[in-house]
Amino acid sequence: MDGINLSIMVGGIISLLLSVLAYFLHLLILDFRKMREEQRELRDLCVWLKAEQRIIKEWLRPERVRRQDERGATDTI
Repeated sequence: MDGINLSIMVGGIISLLLSVLAYFLHLLILDFRKMREEQRELRDLCVWLKAEQRIIKEWLRPERVRRQDERGATDTI
């Protein structure tokens, strides 16, 4: 009887530990999925910002600024 109780106790503890491990593994997988989605959003934002930066650099090129100074024109945003 003593061996059976010990086996049941060890089996219960192992089962509990495996359940806790599975729960934390589930949370880890959810975090990775959320991180992947956030990474996609950041990549899209980075592409958009690079495009905006290219437009601003083109707009602020020295030749453009020099031409505006010669004409005396100022752009307002």
